[in-house]
Amino acid sequence: MNPEFAALLRSNCAPTVMQTLEIRRLLGSSEISQLRELAVHPDELPDLLRSLRGTLSLIRTFPAELLGQVFIFCRDNSNASKHSTLYPREAPMILGHVCRHWRSVAYSTPRLWDIVHLPNLASPDLPLDHSIIYDILAHSRDLPLELSLAYEMEPESLSDAFACFDTLWASHERLRNLTLNLSNTKSNILPRGKVFPVLSSINIKIGYTYNDFHNVHYATVSGTLEGFSSAPALRSLRLEADFTPEDILIPTFPWSQLTHLELYIITEYTVARDVIIQCPALEEVTLAGSFGSGADLPLHTHHLRTLYLHILYDGPDVVLGAFVLPHLESLTLRTRVETISWLLALYERSRFSLVHLKLRMELALGEVEFLLRTLSSLRTLSIWGRMTNRHFTLFNLSSPPLRHPRLESLTIAYITPDLDGAVIAEMAETLAPDAARIDAPFPALRELRLVRGASEYTNPVFSEDVEARLETLRATRFLDDSIRSW
Repeated sequence: MNPEFAALLRSNCAPTVMQTLEIRRLLGSSEISQLRELAVHPDELPDLLRSLRGTLSLIRTFPAELLGQVFIFCRDNSNASKHSTLYPREAPMILGHVCRHWRSVAYSTPRLWDIVHLPNLASPDLPLDHSIIYDILAHSRDLPLELSLAYEMEPESLSDAFACFDTLWASHERLRNLTLNLSNTKSNILPRGKVFPVLSSINIKIGYTYNDFHNVHYATVSGTLEGFSSAPALRSLRLEADFTPEDILIPTFPWSQLTHLELYIITEYTVARDVIIQCPALEEVTLAGSFGSGADLPLHTHHLRTLYLHILYDGPDVVLGAFVLPHLESLTLRTRVETISWLLALYERSRFSLVHLKLRMELALGEVEFLLRTLSSLRTLSIWGRMTNRHFTLFNLSSPPLRHPRLESLTIAYITPDLDGAVIAEMAETLAPDAARIDAPFPALRELRLVRGASEYTNPVFSEDVEARLETLRATRFLDDSIRSW
């Protein structure tokens, strides 16, 4: 065989122009000529021709910079998030085993190694070797790091595990995003006395440790937060606990820096209130869980613009009853309470200009009408709750006519099987934008989203006439009813 072809087959380099012409000529020649020129056994010829054809692949011609971007895309779209960036059969680790050229490109692309996932240190598929982690950190050079660490059970070799932790925490000055999942562990693996100059977000989940007698939680909230007292760039905290934490507020944690806070806990209202009091710069807050005890004095939160509440058992008035939110722009609520009196009371206290509102609850007919008549600044409204024919009729046959000057997007879910398709079509046609109508009830509306049910028990079947009317609106991209409910 031509020595140049042999060298080409042993690498992943692109062939030269002359080599490309020669390979194309060879692939187009007769089998006898191919056997003569390549000097191989007839049984080996098909595999050899397939390999030669592979040398003409376009990816061999990619510049190293472009190939590095492809590698980053492979990492972000692989199963590494489900396993680990150390997983040998996933990107980026597998990319270094293809050929010498790919390994050189992979190791010289720092962005390929700036995310480290360690989802389970006790996994038999995970190479628990601190030298491998050291090499990954070296490949990332000086880039800020994103670290995801799940310590869900004690690994067989604690010494190897702690060596990995020591290697990771040695790069504390480059850590930008940190995710910790601590459960079923008695070991303290958190850093102590470290400074995190670029750390901007922390995501912490603390769970129980299960044994034969009872459930205990060795990792505490205060003990976890104490390790991050020196983080001048910290802006976001997500905290989740499947027990009732009593030690959230610690004076050494930089609460006053936070602009984004998420609490997924079961606790008294006063605990959540006291946390928010310590965060005067908050712009986004998520509270999910159960909050006992009622509110006392209203709490003025002037910076808060986005609020998400998922109240499991109590009413939202338990939490919202203590807030005054004059600059609130976006509100999302999930609750079983079937009244919006809490929202109207919040509006009376705050006089905010709400722009985005999403409700996952049952609303009475009059409440939907009152919402639209009262909150005149709304641009997007989503109502996820069981709707009747009368709810849809409200938009086209109400007296006096229901109007809203600024609403741009309306989402209604979910549609039940006993709805009248003609009512739905009439409502959609009434709301559709029409330049010829100067008296349109919703002149700014550009999108109507109707969320159908997910099964035969919740998804209505409309007549052909109704479907034809709806299809006309779908064609204008005003109506989108292809969405399915949860």
